[in-house]
Amino acid sequence: DQEGWISFRYILRPHTGGYDAVREQQFGRGICQPLRAVLADPAKPVPAPLLTLSEPGVIVTSIRPTRDGRAFLVRLFNTTEETRTVALTWGRPMGAPWISNPMEDAVSPAGTPISLIKYEMLTLRVELG
Repeated sequence: DQEGWISFRYILRPHTGGYDAVREQQFGRGICQPLRAVLADPAKPVPAPLLTLSEPGVIVTSIRPTRDGRAFLVRLFNTTEETRTVALTWGRPMGAPWISNPMEDAVSPAGTPISLIKYEMLTLRVELG
């Protein structure tokens, strides 16, 4: 039981040209997690991204430093109905990726490139270089 009013927000979008899971995932995340504008100095060059992925069907759902400050935890999500292989390209020196558990432990080497089966989510621990 829950008392009071409950509000819901939703958006309907037709699938022009058929359903495309990657495009719809990008659209949905753009609504739920919009980019934020920040002030920039036009005299300075645009910084390189921290991380880029080789496969558009795989997205980063979160990236954050570990509690010990020695690594990043990266959560990947395969948005497609097919197995996808993705390479991670870092904008700074980093160690090899390890599959991680919720306690941020490096459980086993992830290898490179990394394969994700359909709709798989995978958490990686990547040590700072």
